[in-house]
Amino acid sequence: MPCQQTLAINLPQKILNREYSSNRVRLTYHNPGYLELRHIIQQYDDPSKFSIPLMKLSTGATAK
Repeated sequence: MPCQQTLAINLPQKILNREYSSNRVRLTYHNPGYLELRHIIQQYDDPSKFSIPLMKLSTGATAK
């Protein structure tokens, strides 16, 4: 966060869990790559380092 203080508004990372009447579940979150662009962060780390674990988490959480 020292690189761009506006990033603090999106931290900690939040995940929204929605269940529909059809028993479908959807998880929504901001992709770290999007946050990097939104807050004009000079790339200091690979965003996929954070994206991949979030994708695995959401896939596991919504699997039957």
